[in-house]
Amino acid sequence: MGPVSGQFAECTLSKALLGSLIGQLSPTNATRSSFTLTYKAASGKQAIKSFEGEATLHNLKSLPFEAETGLEDKITLTTSKEVEIIA
Repeated sequence: MGPVSGQFAECTLSKALLGSLIGQLSPTNATRSSFTLTYKAASGKQAIKSFEGEATLHNLKSLPFEAETGLEDKITLTTSKEVEIIA
């Protein structure tokens, strides 16, 4: 199996958000077409704000007020073809 390029998955959230966030995708090291994406918040803000060694902070804002917010949720992500997430 080679690398996947282009859009191969899509998810819909129930509220309007602006920014970027980091979540945990599982399971890893297995070829599948369904994964769980978990986001964690602490004190009303995203628990993980950057990748290890990265200077960029990933923040999430709730619209229309653009107040920093945290998203704590588990989302099932289904891909159009089987992929392997290598960790």
